[in-house]
Amino acid sequence: MFPIGAPIGVIVRQEAWRRTSSQQVAGWLQSGGLKMSLSINQNIMAMNSYRNLSVTQGGLAKSLEKLSSGFRINRAADDAAGLAISEGLRSQVGGNRQAVRNAQDGISLVQTAEGALNEVHSILQRMRVLAVQGATDSNSGEARNNINTELNQLREELERIGKVTNFNGTNLLNGSASGPNALKFQVGANGDVNNRITVDLHDADVTAISQFSREDKVSQVAKVTTGELSAGSTYTFNIEGKSFSFTPAKVDKPEDIQAALKEALQGKGIGYVAGTKPEVDAPADLVTAIKGADAGKNTSKGVYTLTIAGKKYRYDAAAHGADANAIVQGLNEALKDSGYELVGDKAEKEVAITGFKLKAVTPETQTREVDFKLETTATGTDVKAAVGKFKGQIGIPSGQGFEFSVDGKTISFKRADGKSMDIDMAHSVTSVENGKKAGLDDTHVTLSAFDANGTELDTVAKYSKKGIVNTLTVEDHDSAQNLIKVLDAKIQSVSTARSNLGAVQNRFEHTITNLNVAVENLAASESRVRDTDMAQEMMQFTRNQILSQAGTSMLAQANQVPQGVLSLLR
Repeated sequence: MFPIGAPIGVIVRQEAWRRTSSQQVAGWLQSGGLKMSLSINQNIMAMNSYRNLSVTQGGLAKSLEKLSSGFRINRAADDAAGLAISEGLRSQVGGNRQAVRNAQDGISLVQTAEGALNEVHSILQRMRVLAVQGATDSNSGEARNNINTELNQLREELERIGKVTNFNGTNLLNGSASGPNALKFQVGANGDVNNRITVDLHDADVTAISQFSREDKVSQVAKVTTGELSAGSTYTFNIEGKSFSFTPAKVDKPEDIQAALKEALQGKGIGYVAGTKPEVDAPADLVTAIKGADAGKNTSKGVYTLTIAGKKYRYDAAAHGADANAIVQGLNEALKDSGYELVGDKAEKEVAITGFKLKAVTPETQTREVDFKLETTATGTDVKAAVGKFKGQIGIPSGQGFEFSVDGKTISFKRADGKSMDIDMAHSVTSVENGKKAGLDDTHVTLSAFDANGTELDTVAKYSKKGIVNTLTVEDHDSAQNLIKVLDAKIQSVSTARSNLGAVQNRFEHTITNLNVAVENLAASESRVRDTDMAQEMMQFTRNQILSQAGTSMLAQANQVPQGVLSLLR
């Protein structure tokens, strides 16, 4: 239908165009332009436009998510492998950041201890000045009493500082933070020994430094079970509350045992040096008596055979009617090529062999000893030295030196305050071939005791009774000089402790610097994997946004295509 008044020519042209256009569209569709039939139930073009629009909308939503969150990976589906890598890097970053805070706490703890030791130094220096003042005999007894009063007050303050100094509830200067209880700081993201710093405050034991008196008793200081060191066996020691074990792979040379000990003592706060000062006592009571009608004569005929390092040394006492000294001389004659010397004792009325001692002098070990205890009354029976096993614990109280012997090889432990313990691994006879016992089951150990200023006491026996010896006194010139020496040693000990703490603090600071560098680089790596590249994502977002607008428009056009069917129905 055409508008009234329209020109006849225009009406004809429009009608011709309409018919031609409809015919052309129908012909194009029928010729396979879209390779589909013309229908109204299924609009394939609209469906295609809708599918593409949905893909575009999904990409647009992801772009918006990445741009709004700042992360390229918001879920595992975004990048499964990248997520796993990112989480691993993220755990390292978080762990190292916490390790930095741990190291900073370590610095605070060390500074707390070092600050207290600074005051300890000041107190000890003041005490030394008082000791020097009291050393001169121009002071009256009353003046020296006044000096002693101040000295005792200062000592009490030292003890108080040692007891109360703590960090977050952890006592620092009472000796508890040492040995197996040394403070361990986690300064790495991983759970191995290389990611921690151990702070042993053994040298900073102010409660021990504050002690100027000692209990004058050294019995029961050490106890060792007899025997020799065996390759592959584990030996446990307990020294001043510090427990450690070592397992020597070889025991042929002292160097082998020293190497095993060096490895075992790493980080234990115990050092050692090689030494050659073993002292092994024979038992005080009689091991066996060789009795005879004539004092000093041997009526029991016997053949004595010593087995040392697999080699036998034989002496026939029956052929000599020998007394104890003759037996010793005969055995020494037999041993002359072995490098060992046998020493024995005899009783005044009865001949007694009570704890022979085999001593050897070699280029490697100047005082190598084999503790040999002999017992036999049988005739014609070989007596062979049998070596047992070494095991047990060695306890060492503070302020005393110590020595013990095991298996012919000398080891020396050295305390931080300069005192040392020498170990000579000595063979100890515990049985004989014919079943008779020779000697006791325990190695008898001579202990060297030291007073507060490091002077070695004469013998253990002399000082075996209890008693308190006070070295914090200036009663006279000699006692004041002794106190000066004691204070010098304590000042040096505190200096060493402060030096160690300073070194530990520097170590913490270097650790923090290193951790911060690691955090920076790990975070950068994690960012490259997980974070959104904003510029690149904005490009993708703009593309998806334009495609979304175009797709929406084309979907509207595709929805109008089926209306062309109406031209066929007219």
